[in-house]
Amino acid sequence: MGLPQGAVRHLDTMEPITPENWSQASRTFKMFFQGVHTPWVTVDDKSKPEAKVIDDGNDKEVMWLIFAKLAPEYQYLGDGITCAQDLWANCVSTFEASNMTSRMNARRDFVRTMQDPTKPINLYIAAIEDAVKRLDRLGAKPSDSEIKDTLLMNLHDSLATTRTTILTAELEPTLLAVKSQIRNAGPSVPLQTIKKEEDDEDENLLGSQALAARASARGPRTRAPRGVPSGGSNKKFHWCSATSHDQCRRCGLTGHVSDRCIHDMPSDVKDWVMAGPPGKCASAAYASDSSDGEAHLAAGGFNWNSDDNSGSDGEVDNYGYFSMKA
Repeated sequence: MGLPQGAVRHLDTMEPITPENWSQASRTFKMFFQGVHTPWVTVDDKSKPEAKVIDDGNDKEVMWLIFAKLAPEYQYLGDGITCAQDLWANCVSTFEASNMTSRMNARRDFVRTMQDPTKPINLYIAAIEDAVKRLDRLGAKPSDSEIKDTLLMNLHDSLATTRTTILTAELEPTLLAVKSQIRNAGPSVPLQTIKKEEDDEDENLLGSQALAARASARGPRTRAPRGVPSGGSNKKFHWCSATSHDQCRRCGLTGHVSDRCIHDMPSDVKDWVMAGPPGKCASAAYASDSSDGEAHLAAGGFNWNSDDNSGSDGEVDNYGYFSMKA
């Protein structure tokens, strides 16, 4: 008669079978065997009536499908096999053998199965139960308390209210009661809202990464040199230069230090400081706004000389304190 091709095509997306994904693969194949009317494949006792092969042609096709889906390193399980039932039994004995690897994989599936809010809640509970059955066969069945903890721990945030209700109950509910409450609960937060928040987080992350990538592509910015004296001189300075021990780190000019600088201070403070005893006089910076040599406090300590005959701007030299010649 042949297998329904629609059901066969469903297996095309299945990953090669390994111990890591055997749990999911075995569930898929069990449903497949029921759907294509070959339920005898999974019967482990050939003496049972349901183990009788009804269609030998279908049995051979199923055997080939199982073999083709095995990862290459496990296809040796098909050596000398003549029926699908024997090949399935070999897979079960290999992937569900009681050893550390099988036990670790089963326990990983038990504690890491997360609820997908876009799928029925019964699928999540069934996956947990399947992992419990595997651990039971391996002699490591978790207790009811561990199962309850895992069920609640891995619930999606849309069922956070249900989880809180169960956890805050006066008497700890049984495992059956926990499953019933989870099945009957609806999401406390609309899934559209949760999805939008997740999308916003993804967009923010992508935006940050894009900005970082553009900044990296531009390279470091170069800043214009600071510190051109305000009197119009083209002499430049460098902040905290190791070669200028008498450079003011407040106004940037040399010839005085910062605690003697009165740049940008109020006029009454400048007058008070400038009237101090000799040697303690603060430094001031002058700039000329007119041709008559009138001086104004402006930016750092220097000596101002104005030549009325030249008609040019005054010449600025840095000193620890100032003097003015008109």
